[in-house]
Amino acid sequence: MQWKKTAAVALLAALCAVPGYAAERPKLADGELFVSERVVKDGKVIYQAADAHTDWEHDSEKAVPGLVCTAFIPPKAGQDAPELASIKKLTTQQEKVLQARRRYSGASYANKLVLYAAMDTNGQNGKMAITKAELFGRLLNVTVAIQDPSGVQDDGSEALSEEHVVTIPEKKLPRFGNLRVRFADTTGHALEDLDVVLDR
Repeated sequence: MQWKKTAAVALLAALCAVPGYAAERPKLADGELFVSERVVKDGKVIYQAADAHTDWEHDSEKAVPGLVCTAFIPPKAGQDAPELASIKKLTTQQEKVLQARRRYSGASYANKLVLYAAMDTNGQNGKMAITKAELFGRLLNVTVAIQDPSGVQDDGSEALSEEHVVTIPEKKLPRFGNLRVRFADTTGHALEDLDVVLDR
């Protein structure tokens, strides 16, 4: 009788346990967000760049080299920005995000949502720019224009990476809860999506 109870408890524990892969949510599918006419109609543009860079060429089927997209609200005064684990060449996505969080904090970024996008160019003429941010309730859709690296830099420089930062005042966002931020290229293909905790 005791072994039946033990087996039942083990089975119940196995059913309730969440598999490790379930914790990591996949990117939202292209078009998954805009299935309701009401949601699309109520969208509000809260950032629009002067140039949409429609002349840039990007193959959305190819991976963008060294792509990093993140969004965060810098720590309030008196709180420390996240520390880098060690000083070394920043090659992993997580280290680039930590460096961006440290660089874009302080008084000038207080009470703002920071949108950050970067890519590796390896000395070629790749370019990147955040061109639009549109709010759909608790979803912020961020459009990133990309020019794939294909040749030497126009200005003769040999920059190894390209980055772009946009800040949005918190007063333009919902007051509490989570904000889902989705980065997409100009064709609508998802690049990254993540949740940002709002509390003001």
